[in-house]
Amino acid sequence: KESQLSSQYTLQELEERLKRAGFLRAHRSFLVNLQHVQEVIPYSRNSFSLRLNDSSHSEIPLSKHSASELRDLLDF
Repeated sequence: KESQLSSQYTLQELEERLKRAGFLRAHRSFLVNLQHVQEVIPYSRNSFSLRLNDSSHSEIPLSKHSASELRDLLDF
């Protein structure tokens, strides 16, 4: 089930609190639960998006910094 939640925390505060729980700051306005990533979509050598396994198969942009961090996490 999909839902939205409001929070008193900033995205940066949530990122720090949830980093150990498998969340990644994919882009400056997106915090993503890596367990819900279905696919990493390459657009060019350094440009990627994440496709989520939600009902609408949402695509989230992946910043260059986050792409590098994700590569380190996944060891690819």
